[in-house]
Amino acid sequence: MSTLKVICTNRGRHPRARLGPITVDGGGSDVRPRFERGRRHPGVTARTGRGQAVYETRCPRCGRNPRIPEGDLFRITVEYKAAGRDTLDISHLPY
Repeated sequence: MSTLKVICTNRGRHPRARLGPITVDGGGSDVRPRFERGRRHPGVTARTGRGQAVYETRCPRCGRNPRIPEGDLFRITVEYKAAGRDTLDISHLPY
């Protein structure tokens, strides 16, 4: 199990705003993003409905509010961990 930190810098225009970690459980193709249970991270929420979950983030400093589908978050998580990265800046999403 490893953790990917979620932050926002508004593309370098403001100091880091910590939005909360994503706990990554598994390895290889079984990696799934999972937010820590029992902890409040006001900048990161998950919504489910029909189909896949959508992870919503909101920066308290600039209001940036991307909604990341579970499939995209899965791909980002796998790519970042493979590259040895541990932080995801929502103002620099790779898609």
